[in-house]
Amino acid sequence: MTSDRVVQFVYPQPQVSADSVTSYPIAAAGVEELTKIVDAVTKRQLDALERVDVRVAKLRNMIAERKALLVAAIEEYETLASKVAQGSDIMAKAVDDMHAMFEQAMRPTPEAEEAEDKKPGA
Repeated sequence: MTSDRVVQFVYPQPQVSADSVTSYPIAAAGVEELTKIVDAVTKRQLDALERVDVRVAKLRNMIAERKALLVAAIEEYETLASKVAQGSDIMAKAVDDMHAMFEQAMRPTPEAEEAEDKKPGA
């Protein structure tokens, strides 16, 4: 009597996942290794980006500080220019007043006119 019984040997298979690019199965140990490689590569890139972010933040702070200084300087200039304009107006009025006073002082008085008329040869 022959037996139709088939004996099947089952060997333990490693866990696998599909590689989306090639559709070839990748062993679980290979996935871990690839994950470590990708983590290392991305960590370097992320660290580099973080350094750039820090430098950009510092530049933003410097720009903001300089902007504040420029705004303050412009406001101070406006205040000083206004004061100078007021001072110039005061000075111009003072000069005009002095000019008027000198004109008044240089006008001939009636006594001076009489004396001028009494000079010989006049």
